[in-house]
Amino acid sequence: MVNLDLMNLTLAYIEANPKEWNQETWRCKTGCCFAGTAAMLAGWKWHEKNDLYSPNVIRNGRVLTARRAARRALGVDSEILFYGKNTIEDLRRIVGEYNDEKKL
Repeated sequence: MVNLDLMNLTLAYIEANPKEWNQETWRCKTGCCFAGTAAMLAGWKWHEKNDLYSPNVIRNGRVLTARRAARRALGVDSEILFYGKNTIEDLRRIVGEYNDEKKL
């Protein structure tokens, strides 16, 4: 089941903290993408062994990629929210579509 609360919280966090957001990277010094932000808001912490191509998060001793942790926390199969070329307007539209589906 899609976790709309976390999805909406992630979008709101990105909008309120645009300097912490960088959709083109999973995790770096300049910010996180939607997946990294969602994982952090879901209680995952950055694992000390990370690289640009395979960032890992840890929670309760379990290590996952940020992408996998975010997909599980958000309850989504698609990674459309994580695409590197998404603009903030794209993210608003996609999140809006998920919210509209919930109303049906």
